[in-house]
Amino acid sequence: MIVEVVLATPVQNWSVELEVEDGSTAADAIALAYESEEFAGAEGVSFDAIGVWGTVVGEDYVLMDDDRVELLRKLPVDPFSRRRKLSEQS
Repeated sequence: MIVEVVLATPVQNWSVELEVEDGSTAADAIALAYESEEFAGAEGVSFDAIGVWGTVVGEDYVLMDDDRVELLRKLPVDPFSRRRKLSEQS
C-alpha cells in the first residue's frame, strides 16, 4: 500500500510517498521516510506528535492505503492568542 510522510518547518518541507506492507505502523513509515533521499536534511528536525490526516495518533497506529502521516511540530505562537491580541490593539 502507498502512504505519504510529510514534515514542514518555516524554511523547508519534506514529503515522500512510500510503499509499505499491510499492517505497517506510523513508526514504520517514519523510519522508512528518514532513510529516503527525499528526507535528506530532516534528521535534525524534531517533531512533537504524529498525525494522520490531521488527527493525532500514536506510533502504533496501523496505516491504511493512501494515509498521510504528518510529523507535527509545536506552533511558536498560539493563533487564537495572537488574534485576540490583534483585536485588542484595534
